[in-house]
Amino acid sequence: MPPWTGFFDNSGTPCLRIWISGPFAPAQEFDAVLDTGFAGFLSMPLVRAFPLGLMLHGITDVVLADGSVHDKLAAKATITVDKEARTDVAILEPGSNEVLVGIDFLRIFKRILLLDSGRKVELWSRADFDATFGATPQQPPRL
Repeated sequence: MPPWTGFFDNSGTPCLRIWISGPFAPAQEFDAVLDTGFAGFLSMPLVRAFPLGLMLHGITDVVLADGSVHDKLAAKATITVDKEARTDVAILEPGSNEVLVGIDFLRIFKRILLLDSGRKVELWSRADFDATFGATPQQPPRL
């Protein structure tokens, strides 16, 4: 299975095209920032969640980089990339205009993020990465 290919936006931020859906509306396409500083699965603007019919899942505490804790609305959302779909909790941000995927996105999809000096963004499956780069449990991969 080939790696997923992302891109760098105009500011040099790594991004990936994803499709987000809820239980009551078809999926919509989004360009999501690959944010390794975000521990969650998905964060998206609240106003962009409404057309997707995302169901409110509750309120969750979010710890920011400065250590402050904020209550955020949360919903269940499905992300699809290259015909692979996973469902988990999305943070709904009332004041944001960005869609972010974080560390839980990588963990849940079992992907490894490779960035190449502003030229290439790839997300490899763990199995394909190990097969391509020769990783074993005893020996880390050589890049």
